[in-house]
Amino acid sequence: MAFLHQLQQFRSQLESHINPSHKIHVIVHENCSITLNYNDGTHINYNPTDFAKRFHNDKKRVNLIMGPYSSGKTILLLMEKLRDAINMPCCLDGVRRSRTIISRTTYSKLWSSTIQSFMDWFDDFGDPVNGAIKTFVQKPYPLFKSRFYDDKGPIEWEVLFMAFEAEKDVDKLGSIEFTNGLLNELRDFPKSLFDAIQGRIGRYPKTQDLGTDEYPAALDCDTNPPTETHWIKKVFEDEKADSFTFFKQASGVIKDVNNKWIENPLRDNPHNSKDYYLHLIAGKTLEFINVYARGEYGLAFE
Repeated sequence: MAFLHQLQQFRSQLESHINPSHKIHVIVHENCSITLNYNDGTHINYNPTDFAKRFHNDKKRVNLIMGPYSSGKTILLLMEKLRDAINMPCCLDGVRRSRTIISRTTYSKLWSSTIQSFMDWFDDFGDPVNGAIKTFVQKPYPLFKSRFYDDKGPIEWEVLFMAFEAEKDVDKLGSIEFTNGLLNELRDFPKSLFDAIQGRIGRYPKTQDLGTDEYPAALDCDTNPPTETHWIKKVFEDEKADSFTFFKQASGVIKDVNNKWIENPLRDNPHNSKDYYLHLIAGKTLEFINVYARGEYGLAFE
C-alpha cells in the first residue's frame, strides 16, 4: 500500500509540475535569503539578519520573538510562513498546500499594519488560481490565495486574516483547520485565545491527502515586551515546554562610556532610518525606553 501511494504521488507530481508561466516565482538560498520574482518582471530579495537566520534554523512548534519597536519582527515571520509553505510535503496530486492564519486583536491593526506588510511582499506574486492571478477576498474574513512555483513544482498557499477582539471571538474559528499560524503582538492576546489557535494548527491538509503527518505546523508569534507578570513570561520563559522557543532581539539602544544613549550597532533591523531609536526615545520615560527601545519587560503605554 505504501509503495502504491508513493507511485501515485510520483505520477501526480510529474503531471502537476507543468508550469503554465514557465516561471520560478521563489528561490530559497542556502543562507536563508529568499528571492521573490513578480509577474511584472521585477524581483525583491529578503536578506535575513543573523538573528533571523537563527530563528529560521532553530524554531520549534511554538515560537515567540520579543523585541523593541521596528526590529523587523513582522517581515521575518511573514518570510517564515512562506518558507513553511515551500517546505510542505506534496499532496497526492503533487501540489504543496497549506493554510495559514495571521491574527491580531483588531481588524484596524490588521489592515493598517500586518496586511499592509504582507501585500508589500506578495501583492503581485504567483500564477492564476481559479482564473485569477491571486484572490484577496474581504468577506467574511480577508483571504489571500496564490499558486506559485519553485524549482520543485507548484505550491498553493492560503492565508486567512482574522482578528479576535475578545475571548468570546474564539467562536470565529468555527471548524476552520490550519496548517500553521502567525500571531502579531501576542501580549494583546488572552491566554485562552492563544491556546485555542494553537489547537487549530497542524490540521490541514489531512494526513490521508499527504501520506504523512510530518510537516511544518508551527505557530510563530511576535510581541513588544509585556509586564513581567504577563502570561507570556510564564509560558515562554519560566515554564517553557520542550516544543516552545523564545527568541529575544537585541536592544535598539545602549549606553556609551559617558552614560549617554546611543544606537546599538548590533540592533536587529539595520534598515531603519538614521538615528531612529534616538528619535524614538527623545522625551520618553525610562520605562518607555526599556520596553520599546530596549525590548525589556516593563509597564509602558503606546
